[in-house]
Amino acid sequence: MATRSSKVIAFSFWLTAIFFIVVLFSRNGTVLPPTQKVPNQALPPSPKTQSSSEKPSFVHDDLTNVEESDYADYGTPRPSFVPDTPSPAVIQTAPANPPTTSSKILNISQRMDRSERAWQESIDTRHEIKKQYYLAKPESNSIPLFDGQRLPGFPGGGAYYTIWDFFPPSYSCPWDIQRVGRFADGGKWVCGLSKYEEEKERNLVIYSFGVEQDSAFEEAMLSKTNAEIFAYDFSVDGFGGQLTADHQNRSHFTKVGLSGEDEMSKSPPFYTLKSLMKLNEHDYIDILKVDVEGSEYAAFDRFMDDFENKPLPIGQLMIELHLFDDENVNFERFYRWWERLESFGMRPTWLEVNLIQTILVSSAPSRDPRCTEYVWVNTMDPKSVLWKD
Repeated sequence: MATRSSKVIAFSFWLTAIFFIVVLFSRNGTVLPPTQKVPNQALPPSPKTQSSSEKPSFVHDDLTNVEESDYADYGTPRPSFVPDTPSPAVIQTAPANPPTTSSKILNISQRMDRSERAWQESIDTRHEIKKQYYLAKPESNSIPLFDGQRLPGFPGGGAYYTIWDFFPPSYSCPWDIQRVGRFADGGKWVCGLSKYEEEKERNLVIYSFGVEQDSAFEEAMLSKTNAEIFAYDFSVDGFGGQLTADHQNRSHFTKVGLSGEDEMSKSPPFYTLKSLMKLNEHDYIDILKVDVEGSEYAAFDRFMDDFENKPLPIGQLMIELHLFDDENVNFERFYRWWERLESFGMRPTWLEVNLIQTILVSSAPSRDPRCTEYVWVNTMDPKSVLWKD
C-alpha cells in the first residue's frame, strides 16, 4: 500500500513539472509558434463614406504638403503637426461646405466698416417702421413708448414692441466686452476692456456721474487700468465703501450735479460736462459713465451744442436712459436726441434693460421697462484706444 502511494506521488510530481516547463517555453516562443494575426478583411464601403472623387476641395490627399496659403482663406492657422496620411474619420466628418471668406481675421478698419454697414441697416429699418406707423395712424403725433399693441410696419404684419426695439445696439464692439462692477444694478458693460488694460502710453481719464452708494465699477476700473477717475453726485457725500485706500490717489469725488446749464448758485451746484472738463483741465475723456435719473437728455443736448461740427471728446459712453417723463420725453423727442448723438459718430454697441422698475412697482404703467443701459463707442474719435490694432 505504501509502495503504491509513493508511485502516485512521484507521477503527480513529474506531471506538474512537465506542465510548468511547457508553459515557460511557450512564453518564449520556443515550443509553440506565435499566434498568427489574421489580416484585416476588406470592408464594404459605408454608404456615408465619401469617395475620393467626392472629397471637398479643402481636404488634401497629402496633408504634409499643405501650404500656409491654403489655410489663409479659412481664417485657420496651419497646424504645427499633420499626420502622414489623412484619417478616414476626418474626411467623413469634414463640413459639406468650406468656411467662407467672411471668417478671415479682419483688421480694425475692416471690422469698423462691417459694423457700420450693420448699423446703417438698422437705421433704414427704424425709419421704415416709423414711416409705416404714421401711414397707418396719420392722426397720431407720436408713437407710444410701451403701447402693448402690435405696431404696423414691423416684419410679419406687426409685432408687440417697446421703444427700445427701435434702437438696437447694432454696431459690434470690435474687441471683448465685459461687465465690470457688481452683477446687479450698478455694474457696467465695457467695450474692449482688454484694450484699456493694455494702455501704457498715457493715463486714462474716466468720468463717473451718479455714484450713489455703489463704487464697485470705479474700484474695478482702478484695479484693472492706470485710469484716474473723476466722480460726481449731488445726492451723496463721497464714494461707496467698495473703493479701497490703495486707489484713493487716483480717485476724486465732488458733490455736484450734471446739467444742461451751469447753476453754481444752487446747493449743491450743477455744471455742464464741458465746464467740468475745463475745471479739470481735460480736453478728452476715455470712458464716460452717466446715470443721472433723467437729466441725461438736457445734459447731452448742451454737450452736443458745445461741440457742434466737431468730434465729441469721449471714447466710450456708458449711459442709463430713463423714460419717466412722457410729456417732455416722448418718442419724437427721444428719436431726435438719439439720432443727433449718432450724427456725431456715436454708435450703440451694447444694451441691458434694467428690470428693477418692473419688479419693485406693482401698478401700471410704472411697471414698463423704462430704464435701459446703453454702451456707445465714438467712431470719429482719433484718440480712442479701441481703434488701435
